Amino acid sequence: MAFANKYNKGNPTFKVKLHEPAYTTLADLHNENGNDHVYPIAGLYINTKGKYGPQGMIAINDSLMVNLPSHLTETVEEMRKDEEAVEAINNGQAGFKIYLYQTKNGRTGYSVNWVDLD
Repeated sequence: MAFANKYNKGNPTFKVKLHEPAYTTLADLHNENGNDHVYPIAGLYINTKGKYGPQGMIAINDSLMVNLPSHLTETVEEMRKDEEAVEAINNGQAGFKIYLYQTKNGRTGYSVNWVDLD
């Protein structure tokens, strides 16, 4: 039965129920709250219809989603398949902080560091 439990996984179920969420960016959140603000993760999703291909998204609550940079898409896919990660998200134990970095073109990029919440 361990084999079946491990590989018969559909999409993860998150407790959050999205109600016509608004979409924001990491840049907007950072401009509003800075580097040290910790955001909860209520759900993780993959937008397969994005302009630049699949893109990870975080539900912060039932009415706000944030798009993630493409370099995090694979990580979000892995987290969605990880039962412990899904459980931590559903238990309110997962979050993120935003950090800035410089791209090769000298522009400012935004990404996240994952955070354990109590």
